Amino acid sequence: MKLTFITSTGIYPTSLGGPAVFLHYLSSNLGKLGVYITIYDFSRIGQFKALKIIKCIEDFVKADIIIFNSPPTGVLFPFIILAWFLRKKNIFICHDGIFLERKDRLS
Repeated sequence: MKLTFITSTGIYPTSLGGPAVFLHYLSSNLGKLGVYITIYDFSRIGQFKALKIIKCIEDFVKADIIIFNSPPTGVLFPFIILAWFLRKKNIFICHDGIFLERKDRLS
């Protein structure tokens, strides 16, 4: 099985907060079970590079399931539309307290 994680909350341990830690342990343990994991972190505006987005779209096409590890809004919205367009199974994981952790995005 191939999973693609899309997040805007950072990846543990370089980020603060529970969503990043959750993503780290979930992907680590699924990997131990033989699940192929790809993670794309779009928590910083500077990370929106064309090659990264193209690679993400390529992995979308190959993935069995797309997992969104943050609210399904903002920077992730185009990826949500793409998942719908490609008829991919997807999961939204919305964490409580996300606005406190991403307060830099509210200004």
